[in-house]
Amino acid sequence: MLVVLLVGGFAWQRDDALSPEAEGWLKQFSERPKHSDAYLYLNGLDAPADEEPAELGAARLAHYQQWLATSEPSDQYWELQQATLPLPQGPAFCAREESACWRDLFASDPSEVLAEHAVLLERYRHLMTLDDYATLTSPTLSDPLPPFFYLRRGHQLQALYALQLAKSGAGSEALRLLESDLVQLRRQLAQADHLVLKMILIAMLDEHLNWLALLYREGLIVAPQPIQPLSESERSLHLALQREFAGSAEMYAQLGAGDLGSGEPKVLEHVALVLVYKPQMTINRALLPYQTLSAVSLLKPAAFRQSLENDRQKTAMERSWRNYVGVVLSDIALPDFNIYIGRVLDLDAKFKLLNLLPQLPKNTPPSAAQLAALEQADNPYQRGQLPFWQADIAKLCYPGPLPQHKGSRCL
Repeated sequence: MLVVLLVGGFAWQRDDALSPEAEGWLKQFSERPKHSDAYLYLNGLDAPADEEPAELGAARLAHYQQWLATSEPSDQYWELQQATLPLPQGPAFCAREESACWRDLFASDPSEVLAEHAVLLERYRHLMTLDDYATLTSPTLSDPLPPFFYLRRGHQLQALYALQLAKSGAGSEALRLLESDLVQLRRQLAQADHLVLKMILIAMLDEHLNWLALLYREGLIVAPQPIQPLSESERSLHLALQREFAGSAEMYAQLGAGDLGSGEPKVLEHVALVLVYKPQMTINRALLPYQTLSAVSLLKPAAFRQSLENDRQKTAMERSWRNYVGVVLSDIALPDFNIYIGRVLDLDAKFKLLNLLPQLPKNTPPSAAQLAALEQADNPYQRGQLPFWQADIAKLCYPGPLPQHKGSRCL
């Protein structure tokens, strides 16, 4: 009887080995690039005017890596204190989701703002030429982010420069600038390996399309070249999800070792945790949603809509008393990534709307007959579904399977 109890006790507390799939994901993440000129430049984009962004970016990265090597997981990270370039503020950087913002911007003269922030504009342009982006920090709870606010402001300065060109009669030059920037933004989107960066680039592209539509409707530029749908690499959240999974796996491993709290765990508490928590079993279980979401992020809009309908029919995953804590943790730790996938795919709807503009009147709302006569106007999310005119915001829109984010399917 004692032998049976001992064997049973050993089997109960024994953890599983990491699955080959989990090992593969973690190995791929560990083999990510160890150097990235684009990351270092972005990480120091807000350096004072007389300093090089890449040098500040490298100093910040070294400061973080030194902290990571000498700290406990529960320690709070304090970023390197450093003077920075003034962040552009004021009416020229109003909330773009508001119609009044666009009216005010179009009526304004951006020359003073462009002169004041010429350094950031030039840095943005240089950053967009770099094509080796890879996030160099580790996915911890204290993972510092690059100065993304400056990235967005740099892009907004670029658009204001295009506006200045267009209003001065250089419409063809403004269009070339915007179309070139669109290509560079899409390249950065395909390389983005961090969820926050991916969403920021989506917001920048969304705003970019609004500028193209505005300048075209005002007669300052000719119709842009037709925009192709998102490529698989542009749609994919695989790199970002792999990073998220690696961070979760590290957290689960630290919890199993008692490293997340302060001090060494008490013996009884540690024994109790071992009985109901298996870190590697948790890591293996946590991988499946990431794998599924990675595959879903490769889908085109119509297939994504179908996958959301299938999700509603899914049953709950099985429970495990041997790893009760791990099951609970893995169930609550994952945000709804479908929201982020939807934001990416909404770009395809907006691309389609921009391509349709030459078929519609420029300065008056389209009639029902004009909308019905549109060619190749199917909603990317649903064949046979035409765009509609939303009068309260004076925009052309497509329906979608998820609530849109700040007009992400309207133009």
